[in-house]
Amino acid sequence: MLRTLVALARLLALSLALLVPLVRGQDEGLNDPTFNGARENDRFGYGANATVRAIAVQSDGKILLGGDFTSYNEESRSFLERVDSQGRRDLAYSGATALDAAVHAIALQSDGKAIIGGDFTIAN
Repeated sequence: MLRTLVALARLLALSLALLVPLVRGQDEGLNDPTFNGARENDRFGYGANATVRAIAVQSDGKILLGGDFTSYNEESRSFLERVDSQGRRDLAYSGATALDAAVHAIALQSDGKAIIGGDFTIAN
């Protein structure tokens, strides 16, 4: 019985010894300097003026951002924005234009509609 416990303890220690380097050895996320990068003679590149807390990528590649921000690329926005794959605002998106507080979660339905959750009590 004691030998079995010692063997299990050794197996557990060996498993942890092999697992820790794998977890700790992950590369950090890489910065994509082309995403929302400032470009000459245009207004892209400013991004959100506060924390982005939720991101959802739609089937067409457009990205919904939700968070504490009240502007995106120096344009007034109410805690929710949609951008293209380069981080440029989707000017056709009206979304939830009258949120009164932060967005913390975004879920996409199979029909492409978005469900948002957060601190807000008013939407549109």
